[in-house]
Amino acid sequence: METKVNPSFQVFLETLSVLPAISPLSNKLFTIIDDPNVSIAVIGSLIAEDPGLASRLITVANSPFYPFSEKVSTIRGALVRLGLVTVRGILLTTSLFDRVKHQPGVFELWKHSLGVSRVAKNLSLRLEGVMNPDEATLSGLLHDIGKLPFLIFKPQRMESIWKGLPRSGKDSDWELEEFGLSHDQLGGRLLTQWKFPEVIRDSIRWHHRPEKCPVKSRRSSALVGLADTICRGVGIGHADFPYLDAPIGAFLDVLEMRGEEIVPVIQEVVGDRDMIEMASREIF
Repeated sequence: METKVNPSFQVFLETLSVLPAISPLSNKLFTIIDDPNVSIAVIGSLIAEDPGLASRLITVANSPFYPFSEKVSTIRGALVRLGLVTVRGILLTTSLFDRVKHQPGVFELWKHSLGVSRVAKNLSLRLEGVMNPDEATLSGLLHDIGKLPFLIFKPQRMESIWKGLPRSGKDSDWELEEFGLSHDQLGGRLLTQWKFPEVIRDSIRWHHRPEKCPVKSRRSSALVGLADTICRGVGIGHADFPYLDAPIGAFLDVLEMRGEEIVPVIQEVVGDRDMIEMASREIF
């Protein structure tokens, strides 16, 4: 149940809904990517106006998260490999992360997001019919997007909260107290405003409580929640609060998985830790 949103934070959210936190170029890209009549060539020419953005997209396309033998060297190649929905997600996450990237703990949050993205994709490949691998990858990347407006709105307060949070505490407890809604609630709200596909919105909104998710997206939300829980369990997350929001069995039940079935997934992500660290530093 959502509590009343902090009034000043609500005003901030209303301004965020028109993406002022994102550069004018990224904002324009957000708009035209939604237009089915706009070609990849036009999108690529706009991206070329920002060498930093172009470089970042090519870096992501060549990262270990997309293990193709042939490297891409052009914006068009990156767009084709990533897909436009993923490009929208990268535009959003990197633009918002850039606003807070020098704050303590933010790199760990970024690394955690990439780790969850990796595990979510691995789970989607094992669980046929639950979630498209590209949607799983993007949902993992975006699953904590609701934390970033908190950091932009009250950076000093967030830093003190992160440093002082007991190890047994949950993000949602102090988020509700401070802002009137939790990061998963806010993430779902923002992705609705920014017109992301329903399965991605629902997976992020309910990734801590998949049993509450609409039936259509329930298993995908459990997949993202399980990926989140696995990453926290192996230490790919914010060092100050490695909590588990829900027993892992809650996610397994929705996904109709046995505990032993996730052992290979855990082993994979443990083996991928160095790669996730390297990719995080390359892209951040």
